[in-house]
Amino acid sequence: VVQYLQKFESSKLENLVLNFLMNKSIEEISFLHNFTNLISLTLNSCKIGHLIGNNESLFLTLANLKTLILNNIKNIASIGDKVFDGLINLEILILKSNRIKQIEENAFKILTKLRRISLKQNKLN
Repeated sequence: VVQYLQKFESSKLENLVLNFLMNKSIEEISFLHNFTNLISLTLNSCKIGHLIGNNESLFLTLANLKTLILNNIKNIASIGDKVFDGLINLEILILKSNRIKQIEENAFKILTKLRRISLKQNKLN
């Protein structure tokens, strides 16, 4: 699936759901930058190295995104303060069943339109 999606240079795709991506590096899923018309992105049960643990944003070009669902992403331990940069229209953020232990103070600062957030089933104190 990833190889197929990488072939798109640009797309009118508005909704994308990816399940069970295993052992992918951030470079291997950087094709998401091409989907600038995405309104909804869901990643379920994936093992993606350092998706959110650092201060880089995978989502810089996804300004139209309104819903981001990242469920059961085993490599998320922390959320940096620039992770969601670019998501200026995000309204719904679901980060359920991950291993999040820490969230930087300004991690959600850019998300001024956020209406709903779920951090259920993480390791936050």
